[in-house]
Amino acid sequence: MLEAEDFLNLFSEYPEWTNRELAEEFVRKDKKRVEYVIDLMDSFGENRWFVSNDPEAVAINQLSIETYLVPADALEEAVAIVLGYKEPIKKSELEENWDSYFEDVIEKIGTDKLAKKESAEDLDDEDIFKIDLG
Repeated sequence: MLEAEDFLNLFSEYPEWTNRELAEEFVRKDKKRVEYVIDLMDSFGENRWFVSNDPEAVAINQLSIETYLVPADALEEAVAIVLGYKEPIKKSELEENWDSYFEDVIEKIGTDKLAKKESAEDLDDEDIFKIDLG
């Protein structure tokens, strides 16, 4: 079984980076996408779960939105750790069953670590296709 201590934290060197620096580093191709990711990151205020080494916070928060704010492999591993799987979940399996995995994570850990959006109510994940950082 994967353990929390083994969580792949690809952002471990980035917690001091601003949201703009993170978005520009990982979403380089399209200025519109970069601005969207910055707005989405900013909407969580001080709760920067997307640079966390806590697999529970990463799993529940990433699954609560459609746009990737963490690399796909970090999410695959975080969800597997939370649900007690031996191996990371494959990206295709995760994306095909996104809502089911979200429900399973909530059932397992509750909603205490679910971040509240503090701004940017006008953001809609359906307005832009999934941005995959992985």
